[in-house]
Amino acid sequence: MDAGDIVQISYPELGSTGTSLDLAGEIDWFKIQADEGYYELNWQDSMDPESTTQTGDVQVTAYKSDGSKIIGPIDNGMSEGISFTKDSDYIYIKVEGKSSDSTGTYILYLS
Repeated sequence: MDAGDIVQISYPELGSTGTSLDLAGEIDWFKIQADEGYYELNWQDSMDPESTTQTGDVQVTAYKSDGSKIIGPIDNGMSEGISFTKDSDYIYIKVEGKSSDSTGTYILYLS
């Protein structure tokens, strides 16, 4: 992880945030600061739920501060998502295309 490429978000500021994978092979990182506790992370592959435009399929992985994986990669974020207990300083969320040529928009939801 390159710290210069990580978006840091404090909960509950995250709530939901939308962004995109603009280039094939791009990876987005989010650093979440929140109180210890139980959280659920879901995502949607299109920022406009009314849109008929197909977007790239993303998959999400969550890591603890020490680099150990919490869960993932998972690609069905609206139906399954990621549930985890935060017990480290930060949670790092990695968002990447399901395939190497995936691009498109997505929204993350943290509750």
